[in-house]
Amino acid sequence: MEKNKKKIVIIENNEDLVEILRDNLLDEEFLVFTITKSHDALNFLKKEDRVDIVITDLGMPVIGDCELLEQLSLLKSQKHFAMVVMTGDQDFDQEEAKKRGCDAFLLKPFGLEHILWIETCLFTNY
Repeated sequence: MEKNKKKIVIIENNEDLVEILRDNLLDEEFLVFTITKSHDALNFLKKEDRVDIVITDLGMPVIGDCELLEQLSLLKSQKHFAMVVMTGDQDFDQEEAKKRGCDAFLLKPFGLEHILWIETCLFTNY
């Protein structure tokens, strides 16, 4: 039943990674929405009634990292979703991202098991 499936929104501009994530998460029985442009993602999230997890890449074109995280944090406070940041930047400042509302982090490259573990941890605590 679709109402019971967790809804995941993936914001990522690498279409190959988007396809891999979408296919693997669909196999795990999630509802998956993939969006390749950050401003489209923000508009989508404003309109959606329910989102459980937002997984966003950093380094997206058009909207800078700080602004994207601030906008997502604002939406998170209204919509109550978990926010996960994925990045390939080994020097990424996790503490700063936590201050901006991030709940978890995925350092690229990562496997599906990392996403499933984060999902389990987040919803055990929510």
